[in-house]
Amino acid sequence: MELKRLLNHSEEVTDRRLRDACEPHGVRVFAKVRLADILPIDASGITTREYAFALKAHVDFLVVDADLAPLFAVEFDGPQHRDATQVARDATKNDLCRRFGLPLLRVDDRFLDRRYMNMDLLGWLVGVVLTRRRDRELVQAGELSPEDAAAADPIFCAPFVISYEARQRLVALSEAGMCERYPPFFIGVDEQDNAYAIAGLLFASNQWLYITAEMPYQGFFLLAEDLLEEIIYIKLADAAEAVIAGKRQLAPPAEFAHEVGKYLDKYQTRHAFLINPRAREIGRMG
Repeated sequence: MELKRLLNHSEEVTDRRLRDACEPHGVRVFAKVRLADILPIDASGITTREYAFALKAHVDFLVVDADLAPLFAVEFDGPQHRDATQVARDATKNDLCRRFGLPLLRVDDRFLDRRYMNMDLLGWLVGVVLTRRRDRELVQAGELSPEDAAAADPIFCAPFVISYEARQRLVALSEAGMCERYPPFFIGVDEQDNAYAIAGLLFASNQWLYITAEMPYQGFFLLAEDLLEEIIYIKLADAAEAVIAGKRQLAPPAEFAHEVGKYLDKYQTRHAFLINPRAREIGRMG
């Protein structure tokens, strides 16, 4: 009888990509770590059910510093995570990690696709988290000013501006007179801090192209929203080229405004550009 492999194929790829992203920062990765070995659950006030869950459940990957102190965990969500029982287990794991302050990144196969300027979304998440950690350490050591650290936030710098090529494609379409230059967008969150976005692009015909996107909560404040902003520009550029190729239809202004209104009603605003949630208005340039 064969012993079971520790990781399935997708988890193995995740492990390899995760280690590649962590190695430059001097941090380590461990696979299949039990929650009870990370979280201080004893006499913590959690329920008997949660305590029993923590004794049996594990995180797929744990990233630790040089002193083996946990920094964050990573979960790979395969197709089975759509099952109702697994969804409930995932929710319990999320709640426990939040309660004890362990940031938890949730990824799936889409986060391993290197179509984002030769970067995958797992690498983006881990790279941003660990670069920000390094910059905080430099500030604490007096080697970097808080102002310089803010200006050098990785989400504004290469290689993490993965929407750069997409934004350039949108600029080219604008300069050709096909559409407005600045697409309005809205990003909001639900009660679990999962992020949802809607973005639009006004064409010369006064018709709108709009796309939607979503991102599970990624353990750190605004991290999912920051990544989602990159994603919506990429999706908009792809969709705009599909419109020009006759493969996608535009929508009337009232339809886009209605869809934006639904998002404003449903989600708490985190980011918005040229969309005024208070006035429920969509801006136009020019």
